[in-house]
Amino acid sequence: MMKTQRVVMVALALALVWTANAFAQQTAEERYQAGLYQEEVQGDLERAIEIYQSILTDNPNSRAVGAKAQLHIGLCYEILGVQEAQRAYRRVIDNYAEHRDEVAMARQRLAALSQHVAAEPTPRGPVARMLLNPADNPADRGFDNPRAIIPSPDGHRIAYWQSGPDTQRVYIRDLATGEDEQVASGGPTGAFLPPVWSADARQLAFTVTDTATRVSVIRILNLSAREERTISVPEGRRPYLVDWTRDGRYFLCNDLMGRSLHLVRVSDGTMTTVSDSVWPWQRATFSPDGRFVAYGHGARPTGPKTLSVQPVAGGPRHEIVTTGGQVYPHPLWSPDGSAIAYQEADGVWVVPMADGMPSGPHRLAYRTESPRWATVWTAAGGLHYTANEQRNVPWRVEVEPSTGRAAGSPAEELVEYPGGLRTFAWSPDGRKAVINGWSNDLTVYSLDSKASTSYEDLERDGFIYMFGSMWSPDGQELWYEHMPTSPDSGRSLKALDLATGQVRELFTLMDAGGISWSTDGRTMASVRPGSVRGAAEIVVAETGKTDGRVVAALPGSDGIPLNRLAPPQLSAQGDKVLYVVQRPPASAGRGGAIWVVGADGAGARRVAAVAHVMSATWDPSGRFIAYTGKVEGSANTVLRVIDLESGAEHDMPVPSTESRLHLQDWSRDGRFIGFVRRHFWWEYWAVDNLLGEK
Repeated sequence: MMKTQRVVMVALALALVWTANAFAQQTAEERYQAGLYQEEVQGDLERAIEIYQSILTDNPNSRAVGAKAQLHIGLCYEILGVQEAQRAYRRVIDNYAEHRDEVAMARQRLAALSQHVAAEPTPRGPVARMLLNPADNPADRGFDNPRAIIPSPDGHRIAYWQSGPDTQRVYIRDLATGEDEQVASGGPTGAFLPPVWSADARQLAFTVTDTATRVSVIRILNLSAREERTISVPEGRRPYLVDWTRDGRYFLCNDLMGRSLHLVRVSDGTMTTVSDSVWPWQRATFSPDGRFVAYGHGARPTGPKTLSVQPVAGGPRHEIVTTGGQVYPHPLWSPDGSAIAYQEADGVWVVPMADGMPSGPHRLAYRTESPRWATVWTAAGGLHYTANEQRNVPWRVEVEPSTGRAAGSPAEELVEYPGGLRTFAWSPDGRKAVINGWSNDLTVYSLDSKASTSYEDLERDGFIYMFGSMWSPDGQELWYEHMPTSPDSGRSLKALDLATGQVRELFTLMDAGGISWSTDGRTMASVRPGSVRGAAEIVVAETGKTDGRVVAALPGSDGIPLNRLAPPQLSAQGDKVLYVVQRPPASAGRGGAIWVVGADGAGARRVAAVAHVMSATWDPSGRFIAYTGKVEGSANTVLRVIDLESGAEHDMPVPSTESRLHLQDWSRDGRFIGFVRRHFWWEYWAVDNLLGEK
């Protein structure tokens, strides 16, 4: 009996192996048909999605079948979950533009889903509905600045502008029909700013600046009578209109030349200062009764921002809240005047108001993955906002570790990774990835099980910055930089214990512009400001020490950026440092260069000259350097690998793109280079019932 059982088990095992091998040998078309069978005959949608996904992963060059598979992923998800379906359809539009039938179907389904969401009965809590995305652009024009899509008071129309080589135009679109109407145009020297609507939706107003004379005027269009009048503004002002009182007497404007907020009298253009510490392009709003102004302000563009309310007639301002993580609050008064909505890193918050003062506790009304750009809160159409313009998509390219060259397959998009990521880094064993989004959360993602573990709200008084390999040498902790919101507080390196979720401070950081360390965690490299303005020093130190050896000093004229796009990178062995010198485009000897210097300060040499360097990193052996950037004579971004022994460079097979490619990590086994590809993407949404209970 036992022998019979063993024979059966062996037979089953062989059958499973044969089935797996047979599936692996199937063509993309055969897998697609297998997916259709599971979807349409068996009704096993999750299994169908797995099969369609395997086509995208294993057969990236089968574009025609890939387009169909991606479309059917959306069709399956449409039954299982609307949000996932929308993401799948957008990937069809983004990645398979040459397959028109699939793209047309994806757009049709996206439109139907938007109508479906809008038609659902409103529950007690907020409901978001997507109104537009880039797929909705007409063929002959697009929304040049999605942050400047301004809804009419009834929420049924939007005003936006489009700029060309010789003119700019203002359009109104009917959201129900998709029809566009041009209502204004300008000559080649007229620079338009976003418009605002009058309370009765019969007028539009916007600023036009003559780029030759620098003189600005406000144009007011009467949409019913097709008439126009012009208001002069004081010389040297460029008012960006952000609101218009219900009685039509005043504009509220952000002066882009003076970093200040003003009232503008519609009758004659007289400007009265409200605040002198408002940074350009920030939103502000009148209370519905016109008695108060709500706005965000701060002493520095990179510091904390405070939301304040101030009487229009004059008087002291009242500070309502200080937002964290350098987030601009973009306050909007509710249509009934009972509350103000403002933006934090984790979503839209609401504070009840009475007579210009808070009348109750603040609450998170609508959670978002990243800050939104709110524009208007209409009574009929909800709070309107534009999602961020960049979507980061993780990719990897396989490498032959001994040569640093591509292993033969093209780069692949890591489509199963969680959305909303900004940066990622693989664990030392290569089986997990840590993901940092646009909030103070870290997510550990298992590459085997596809499960995620989130560690939320790690820092309340600042924000998290990820750099280099975030993992401790033993893979038990995540190391991250804490950037406090208060300019008086110092930066520090912290460690998150993955088993307990506890955070401890490792040490205080130097006033540096990025940090990296050796694989064993004992040595770190950083860049800090030099003694002269604009100068910089590359420092190698024992991990945890506040100072160390200066291995490279660059005067201000060299213009090394003190940002974190290309910080100095210490090799895995801790014996060499690479750093990037990026001169401004207008300077002599412009362009970028990659340098390598020993950790003892000896043997500095330039290893590459590039038009513009975006990111750079070492391979685990310390023999190769990978970098991304723009090369002379090409608009596309490249990913190149330098062989330090021979000095030879070669390109890696990455998507041809003008968008940014930022290196994230080179896996410890040397087999994969990870990078993020930034897509320009925006979505225009409205959130209804923001004041409703959840």
